Amino acid sequence: MAVTLAPMTQVTFTLSILAYTDETPKFLESSEDQELRMFGDINAQLAQLAPGWSVVWGPALSPTRANMMYVAANSSTNEYAIAIRGTDVKDFLDLFEDLRTRQLTPYAYLDNANIANGTNEAFGILQAMTGFTDGNKDGGTTTLDAFISSVTPATLYVTGHSLGGCLSTVVAPWMAKSGGVAPANIQVYTYAAPSAGDQGFADAFNTMFDAAATPPRTYRYYNTIDVVPNAWQTLANIVSLFPQPAPPAPPEVSATVNCALKGLPAYVQVGIENTPGVIPLAGIPTIPITPGGGNGLTGTTWFAEAEYQHSGPNYQQLLGLEQTSSVLAKFAARAAATA
Repeated sequence: MAVTLAPMTQVTFTLSILAYTDETPKFLESSEDQELRMFGDINAQLAQLAPGWSVVWGPALSPTRANMMYVAANSSTNEYAIAIRGTDVKDFLDLFEDLRTRQLTPYAYLDNANIANGTNEAFGILQAMTGFTDGNKDGGTTTLDAFISSVTPATLYVTGHSLGGCLSTVVAPWMAKSGGVAPANIQVYTYAAPSAGDQGFADAFNTMFDAAATPPRTYRYYNTIDVVPNAWQTLANIVSLFPQPAPPAPPEVSATVNCALKGLPAYVQVGIENTPGVIPLAGIPTIPITPGGGNGLTGTTWFAEAEYQHSGPNYQQLLGLEQTSSVLAKFAARAAATA
């Protein structure tokens, strides 16, 4: 069934997915050279997929190259967008440890708000990252908040897929407090995002970005059978997420979920259910497997299904968007290779 898309869905989804461009460095490639390669390749794809938009800051990589973000702009409308790279669902079993969700820490840019320790650490990395302006490596680098403060956007979009979406929800209030952009001029679009924090965080975020208004200024898209958006508010759903005849969760997934649930604080997704800002996409299982059916497939097939349901091409299809990119092709090839 077709869904009603928010006005900037196609552009923000494109920017979110293009954050995965050139994520693997070439042999002996420096971070600077990789960033400049990303700059050229993202711009080449934007010229086809989002005419009028181009990279104006970054892409910036963290010291370990695990995190990446960039800013694109449409000069004719004075609109800017921060796009934050996500994570790979193939590393599902590592996701729990990497995000360190058993402890919450106060979030400095909203009142009475707490976020996961791991999310806070990743946020600190983003705050420290610096990027070139307009691909000029001789012009020095600036932090994201300094750059955004210097350009005064008419509208600032903050967007990301997966972990990038989670981090978008903590970057947006930072931009309102330290980037010099009025909250009324910021819109947040997330795709397949896990939750960042507790009820206090969600409430304060929803207030800042008018989640209860029509129209809101925050939009959360999620596939109803995607593993990642169930982290962490509805984590227990993961073990029975895929309806038959799709594959059941293998024992190691059930064990990991059960372990993660012990002592897990109460997380709450941003946005308000059953309002225009929270948009579920009805996922469809793609691998018809009957347990014990003699088809030779094992429990690892669950991971292939999980990767596909979380992937860019699947979200593109569920959103009903007509577009292609080299990054989406890589997503599709990677999912096919694990099937």
